[in-house]
Amino acid sequence: MKTYAKRVSVLLASALMMGTFAACGNNNNASSGSSGNAGTGAEASASTSAGKKGATIKWMHHFGEESARDWIDQITTKFTEETGIKVDVQAVGYDDYQTLLKTKISSGDAPDLFDLTPSDLPMFTKNNYIADLSNANFWGNLIDGTQGNTATDGINYFLESREKKFADDQVFMDNLVKFRKRHDFGNNDQFGTDWNKATELVATGKAAMTINGNWAVGAIKEKNPDARIGAFAVPVTDNPDETVITSWLSGGFVVYEDSPVKDEVMQFLDYLTSKESGEIWLAAGRLSSVKDLPEPSDPALADINRYMNEGQAFDVSSMKVDFSQEFLNAEVDVFTQFLMDEITDPLEAAKLLDKKFDEIAAKQAK
Repeated sequence: MKTYAKRVSVLLASALMMGTFAACGNNNNASSGSSGNAGTGAEASASTSAGKKGATIKWMHHFGEESARDWIDQITTKFTEETGIKVDVQAVGYDDYQTLLKTKISSGDAPDLFDLTPSDLPMFTKNNYIADLSNANFWGNLIDGTQGNTATDGINYFLESREKKFADDQVFMDNLVKFRKRHDFGNNDQFGTDWNKATELVATGKAAMTINGNWAVGAIKEKNPDARIGAFAVPVTDNPDETVITSWLSGGFVVYEDSPVKDEVMQFLDYLTSKESGEIWLAAGRLSSVKDLPEPSDPALADINRYMNEGQAFDVSSMKVDFSQEFLNAEVDVFTQFLMDEITDPLEAAKLLDKKFDEIAAKQAK
C-alpha cells in the first residue's frame, strides 16, 4: 500500500445535495402565490399508470462520476427486467449539456427525462417544457420536506423587484471579503484545477481537503478506495455553536411535458425513488433523500449525517432565490475578477454586479 493511502484526508463539506427531484408548476396555471401545484391539466399528466411493455424512455443526464453512472446502469437494467420498458440513457458532458438539451427540444427530439438546476427551471417552466409532478406517487418514497424544497412556480421575485442593491448590503460585501480570504488558503492554481484534478489531489494526499459537497466522497474514493475521508462544516464565525452545514437542491430530474411515454416515465420514477434504488445510491458513496435507508457506513457521509441529525444544518432551498443563467454568469464573472485581484474593493465589485444585474433585468423585461 502506498503511504498516501494511510493519511487521513479531510473533506471540507460546505454543501449537501439533499433533494433528488424538481417539481415544477405549469406557468399557465400558477398564480404568483403558488408553489408548484399547478392546475388540472398538469395534474393529470403527473398521474401514474402501468407503462407499456416494449416502450422506450429517453433519459439524458450529465452525471460524470463513475459511481453515479454505475447506479444508473444498475437501476435501468433492473427496471427493464421487471417491466419490459427500455431506458435509452444519453450521457452528456456537463459543458455541452444545456446547449444539446435545448437543441434536442427545439428539433423535436426532446428526452423524456432530464435533469436541471434550479436556475434553469424558470425558463423551462415559462416555455411549458416540463410537467408538473406535484401529485406524483413517488413523493411518498422520499423523506419529509423534499417536495416542498423542490417546488417552484417559475416566477423570480428577487430579480423582478431589485429593491435592494448589492452595494447597499454591508453583509454581502463583508462576505465577499471572507470569500477572498478563504480563496487565499487554496492551491496556487485554483482556476486551472478542474474537478477531476481536485478530487485526485485529495485522493492521493497531495491536498488535505476540498470545499465541496457529499458527492465528492464517491469521486475521491473512485481514485483511491483506501483513502480515509472525513467531513466537517465550514466555520463562518469564531463561535463553534454557529457552525452549520448548508444543504440545497443543486439539481433534479424533470419530465418533458409532451413526452409520448409520460406514464412509463412516472413508473420509472417510482422505481428510481424506491428503497432498492436508494440503497444502490448510498453504496455508491452518496446521501439520498429516499426514506427508511440505513445509516451510511462511509465515515465522511456519517459525519455529514451527524450534522443533519443534530440540527446543525441550514437548508438554503427555502430561500427560493432563483437566478437565470445570465445572472449566474454575471455573478461568476464579477466574483472571478474579485478573487483574481482585478477588482480589489468589495464596494466596487458590488456596484459592478448591480450594474450587470440591472442591465440583464432590463433586457429580459422587454
